[in-house]
Amino acid sequence: MIRVFRLPIALIALAMLIGACGTTPDWPGTFTPVTLPALGDAVAGKALFQAGTLQATACSACHVVDSSPVESGPSLAGVAARAESGWSGHSATDYLFRAIVYPNAHVVSGYSANLMPANYGQTLSGQQIRDMIAYLLTLK
Repeated sequence: MIRVFRLPIALIALAMLIGACGTTPDWPGTFTPVTLPALGDAVAGKALFQAGTLQATACSACHVVDSSPVESGPSLAGVAARAESGWSGHSATDYLFRAIVYPNAHVVSGYSANLMPANYGQTLSGQQIRDMIAYLLTLK
C-alpha cells in the first residue's frame, strides 16, 4: 500500500517544483513585512540609524534626516510622506522594508544602484528592521 502513495506524492512535489521555476517571489529573503514583529521601537531605530551594528553600516554614514546637502545617499527628510505614496498598492511599511532590504529595487533619481549595502536583510534582525521602519515613519 505504501508504494501506491509514493508516485502521487512525487508527482505533486515535482509539479510544485516546476511551477516555482522562473518565478521570483515578491519578498525573497528571511523576512517579509508580514513576518516582521508587529511593533517597532522608533527610539531603538534611531539609535540603529545613527550607530549601525558590528555587521551593518550606520545609515547616517550616507543619509541625513534634514535638508543638508548630501553626496552619498539621498536625504531622508520627509521619507515617511514619500513612503505613503511611493509604491502603489503597498503600505509605507512595505515601501520602507523594500528600501532597506532590497535597495536596488528602486533607486532614487541622481544616485547609482549598488551604493547602499544590500545585505541588511541578513545582517539585521527582524526586530531591528521593524525598529528602523518605526523610526523612518517619524520623519515626516
